[in-house]
Amino acid sequence: QFNATSSTYVSVADNSLLEFGDGSSNNPFTISAWVKRDAGMPNSNMYVVGKSASSSNVDFSYNLQVGNERIVLQLRDDSAFAYSRAYALGLTINDSRWHLVTATFDGSESNEHLGMKLYLDGISETIDSSETEAGFVAMEDLAVPLLIGSNREGTDGSPTQPSFNGSIDEVAVWSRVLTAGEIANLYNSSYYNGGRYIDTGDNFSSSGTSMGSSLSGLWHLDAGTGTSAIDSSGNSLTGTSTAGNPIWITGNITRKFYVQDNGLYNNFGVVDLESATQPTYNSTGGYDGSGAYTFDGLNDYIESTISATT
Repeated sequence: QFNATSSTYVSVADNSLLEFGDGSSNNPFTISAWVKRDAGMPNSNMYVVGKSASSSNVDFSYNLQVGNERIVLQLRDDSAFAYSRAYALGLTINDSRWHLVTATFDGSESNEHLGMKLYLDGISETIDSSETEAGFVAMEDLAVPLLIGSNREGTDGSPTQPSFNGSIDEVAVWSRVLTAGEIANLYNSSYYNGGRYIDTGDNFSSSGTSMGSSLSGLWHLDAGTGTSAIDSSGNSLTGTSTAGNPIWITGNITRKFYVQDNGLYNNFGVVDLESATQPTYNSTGGYDGSGAYTFDGLNDYIESTISATT
């Protein structure tokens, strides 16, 4: 994962695969990333991913932001100097733990909440506010890079706004709207896929749609050294840390996953891998070799998150 600081971020060169508007109409997209903000940080919005950069103006097409208690997706009609945005508020993000933040836009502002949806840890959040400024028509196809961890860069390659302060991992952009089920699977599959929750050859179990379908860019941010952020989507959109060497830290997004019973009550349980009460999963264990959990007899448990009803 990439540990951003006040002067470090990743820049991916402009490419049509990362643009979703032409000034007259918009196209759908999904942005997703794992982030970790430390407890006690100021509750200011920090930029996670955005097609946005300029040396002097505020040119940008879109960006995904997180604050201590909020997620924001923001679009911009550059020639009209007008924004369209949606907020999800009252969330818990600044707790020094990893969270999956995901935003979708269906390309049509005529739909509920201007066509935007926001997700935290695979769960659709209530849109508390959405607005479109007068004059907004569509995002524009701007010749600006995609930035990971910042929202502006100057001509010297330095950020002109504060970069994300914390850690960012597994950044992905799709040219389609992922369903709620697919996004839940992105979150849950972090455990079963060895920390890489997206692979172009794997499928979503709920829909059979390939995770690589319409994938514009995928940055695992696992280089561990150097200044390159390799694109694993197959589109060769490798990014570069343009303002100093990033601080590479061992990636570990395997934090929490859900298990579901197959019986009458359709209960869900949650295994929290941040705590000391985690059972150990053996993928070949169990009476039929399909997997089982090992409990230590002391404090391991799986907590049910939904009460059984009849």
